[in-house]
Amino acid sequence: MSSRDETPTPAALESAALAAIVQQVAADLSLICDRPFEVEHVSTERAAHKRAAGGTVHISFRASFEGPTGHGEGCVMLPLPEAVSLAAFQLGQDDETVRGRRASCEVDRPTKDTLLELCHLVCGSIDAALRPFHAERVQVTSGGCQGVRAGQRPGFGAADGDDLLIGTVRARLGAFESFELVLQLPASLLDGAHLPRRAA
Repeated sequence: MSSRDETPTPAALESAALAAIVQQVAADLSLICDRPFEVEHVSTERAAHKRAAGGTVHISFRASFEGPTGHGEGCVMLPLPEAVSLAAFQLGQDDETVRGRRASCEVDRPTKDTLLELCHLVCGSIDAALRPFHAERVQVTSGGCQGVRAGQRPGFGAADGDDLLIGTVRARLGAFESFELVLQLPASLLDGAHLPRRAA
């Protein structure tokens, strides 16, 4: 018997899917930046409103979803210093240089271009993580990047009252302090989904 033969509770399915997405995103970012991207904790909830950015400017990697249940949008949102650090590491800058970049949080043209590349990478990671959960593929594509001020909600296509899955992630990049990353995905993304097959 496999776990796919059982009917999971919605909460179990949501937790499993968000955990899979987070682990895939972390693994791919770690690989491309050549630094550890550690996931310390993941919590999952449903919400009827987008989560606003906490205490500092954030970068939102926007994602678009197309699948059997239709179209939806969401995002992965992280603080600007972490986004700048990821871009700088991908550009081959060393830890000391990146530490200075984190302090200034300057977003020059090479950094902007690299953030767009990272958005494509993150969306590809989400796409890969979701495949085992669906019999028919849900295609995930990049919707670009957005700067989000503290207290502001990210600008993806979801209205107040729309059912969202919110994943709050405590993570750490390299030797820097841990930070909070937030996934915001349409709950309809898991309509018809199942737990991936694994050995009993």
